Amino acid sequence: MTNISDIVLIAHRGLFKGPSKELENNPDNIIFNIKNFPKIINEIDINILKNGIYTGHDHPQYEIDIDFILENVNHLILHIKKIEYNSSFALEALCKLYKFCHCFSHEEDCFTITNKGFIWSHPRMGFRRNTIFVMPEKVIPLSSDEFINNLNLLKGVCTNFPLEILQILNKDHIDFSI
Repeated sequence: MTNISDIVLIAHRGLFKGPSKELENNPDNIIFNIKNFPKIINEIDINILKNGIYTGHDHPQYEIDIDFILENVNHLILHIKKIEYNSSFALEALCKLYKFCHCFSHEEDCFTITNKGFIWSHPRMGFRRNTIFVMPEKVIPLSSDEFINNLNLLKGVCTNFPLEILQILNKDHIDFSI
């Protein structure tokens, strides 16, 4: 079995069992995840507008308070999707999030670097040593030998299926049961 005890597991948009428009970036789902799976980090999409902070991928969907983020800072990676630069509230919120939170922003880049030093790699880049492999399920079956045997190259994995990865690897030294 592959030893991945140091691998960072990240739930893409806070999803654990596959894509779900109802659960992605949903603050109630994020709270559930943090309480029940505290060792898995939740990547959430953040929109900082002149009138507040919202989660949501394609558009601002759920309004959240900055205190929600700061209270859960150790369980989150923020993907800054949109910011209204003409708003002093938005710019001040961005500075506060950057100072206290793990965050990044990107479009279709091959990679970006988070403010905490993670190299966040686009799925098309495949396995790259010491990177966060984002959405590997788009390019390789998670149960494949190639995926399992190359996990030790990575810093981490950001996926819609972190529970499947845990099951595949039989990480029985950590209790992920509900």
